[in-house]
Amino acid sequence: MGIKKVTRYISIVALLLAILTGCGEGNGKKATPSVEQSSEPSTTANSVEQNRDSDTEVSTIESNVTKTKGYLIDSPIEGAEYFCADGGKGFTDSNGTFECEEAPVVFKIGGLTIGTLTEFTADGKVYPQDLLGLDRTNYTDIKLKLLARLLQSLDDDGDIKDKITITPNIRADIDTVYDFENMSLGDVRSLLLELGKKLVSEDSAMNHLRGYTPSVGSGGGFSGGGSSSISSINKTHKKTYSYDSTNRVTKEDLGNGSYIEYIYDDSGNLISQQVIK
Repeated sequence: MGIKKVTRYISIVALLLAILTGCGEGNGKKATPSVEQSSEPSTTANSVEQNRDSDTEVSTIESNVTKTKGYLIDSPIEGAEYFCADGGKGFTDSNGTFECEEAPVVFKIGGLTIGTLTEFTADGKVYPQDLLGLDRTNYTDIKLKLLARLLQSLDDDGDIKDKITITPNIRADIDTVYDFENMSLGDVRSLLLELGKKLVSEDSAMNHLRGYTPSVGSGGGFSGGGSSSISSINKTHKKTYSYDSTNRVTKEDLGNGSYIEYIYDDSGNLISQQVIK
């Protein structure tokens, strides 16, 4: 084949290629650069999906709660442990102070339950009479006399003018469960003997209780309560919620040591909820 023919064929092929290229552009088909795309969804979407598909999704909100402040008194009793109906708990301070959202409030010293306050008092003060359900003017009840003697005998150094101090060691040493309501004079003597304590006399205990009761808030180092009503304070608790895969609440942590468990039937209906303290 001659050179002219070869040249002609090349020209024809080039022309055909140009025509075909032009047709491609006319159809609106343009070549685009290759872009590498991740096969994984975005971090935010992935996190939400993972949370929704698990039973550990947790959201936290803050709610204001009102606590009622009270004072445990013979002298102010420091170091008694208290347990609130709402699940709160703690130890009374040097003024005998305790704080709870709800009553009843149970007071303990180690394994010894000394009494229960069934409802908050109007003035916030809690005397032995209040724990026993007696009128505050009652100083003759046998159980009252025994409770006053026991509380005063548990003081750390015998000086109860300003306060009765219950030390951690005393709480730890009372490692047997007792309920004062069911204790006799002999039981109290035996307990104190085990603790190396001496039972104060009935006259001494009642003279102290008689002398201190009307002057609470005005002397004896007690600065709380007085004649004022119970003081309420606002505190913030963080409540934490756990959900199942269908976004139903399964657990509500109240942020105070207690939580609520929610149980559902196969149809998704709430059938029970239990407060665990």
